Amino acid sequence: MKNYNLCIIHPKYLDNFALKQCWQDAIEIKNIIVTKRSNEITRQFHKGHELEQVKSYLLFLYLEGVVRGLDFDPLEVDKKVLKFSSAISEVPLIEISKTQIKKQRLSFLGELKKRDSLRFAKLKEVSQFEHHPSFYNNER
Repeated sequence: MKNYNLCIIHPKYLDNFALKQCWQDAIEIKNIIVTKRSNEITRQFHKGHELEQVKSYLLFLYLEGVVRGLDFDPLEVDKKVLKFSSAISEVPLIEISKTQIKKQRLSFLGELKKRDSLRFAKLKEVSQFEHHPSFYNNER
């Protein structure tokens, strides 16, 4: 079975390849939640808010994609969320740890080194990546 974890790295760090992959993975997760095909996926989300959390996650990927001129389908994001209503602030954030951020940073940099050496050289100097806005870290 495929690993269905959302990327916790802020979209601004991702290259276009990784951003598109995150978009596709999140849409697949959204579709699995909608069709109720798996309970495995929902463990990382707040019970009862799974779909809203994925749509919120998709919104931030969509916005980054718009800035870069990528062709992401806005219909994958809830219209209410796209209008920047209070809907986003009502969606609970997903808790993550500093360790998770560090592990994903290292994994992403390893992949990026193979794809884009210039971007890799720039990003390896960033000691701590910010997390995706759909997540929070309560560690100090």
